[in-house]
Amino acid sequence: MEESLKRLKQARKTVTTNTTDTTGGPTDDSKIRLQLALDVEYLGEQIQKMGLQPADITMFSTLNDLVQGAQDGTPSEQAGP
Repeated sequence: MEESLKRLKQARKTVTTNTTDTTGGPTDDSKIRLQLALDVEYLGEQIQKMGLQPADITMFSTLNDLVQGAQDGTPSEQAGP
């Protein structure tokens, strides 16, 4: 998934990204961003069902920030391993 986010970030740098394509519908880029946000939201719900708090998991918070930044269109830098 990290590789997908890197590709999206690179594509954003080379091409001006619109939220709609020429037919007026959402672009593939915006669909991917939305799906990532939905997946991370679902993961947070599953973490809560296990009795944990998503905010207590550092990597989840980082992932959530990354996905929200990508969805909002704001660049989000990630510290490498």
